Amino acid sequence: TGSTDATKRIAAGYTDKIYDLTWNDDFSAARNFAFS
Repeated sequence: TGSTDATKRIAAGYTDKIYDLTWNDDFSAARNFAFS
């Protein structure tokens, strides 16, 4: 959701489950995406 540092690259070293979500200024949508 807008990370501009190496967070995704670092996390990819620990898991293959990396998901992208375009931020639309809606925390509940991000939460629901994470739950799905």
